[in-house]
Amino acid sequence: GDCFVSRYFDDEDAWLREDFRIEDCSSDAEWVKAQKSISKKSPGGMASLSDMYAKLGQSNSGQAPVKFDQSEEEKRLLAL
Repeated sequence: GDCFVSRYFDDEDAWLREDFRIEDCSSDAEWVKAQKSISKKSPGGMASLSDMYAKLGQSNSGQAPVKFDQSEEEKRLLAL
């Protein structure tokens, strides 16, 4: 399938489109190295999302968080 990749700068005062060169697609690109460094410092992914939702459920007057089965929801949407 197709993929659209872009780069921009946004500091809440200015928003600019920037060039995304072929060199930026390399796993040796500076932004990739920086992201790897950030990822090592802060856990991410589905495990941390699950933890966050579990904590939200605990602070919600003791009610359990809502369970969401993505595959069932996808089947429902595809049937429309």
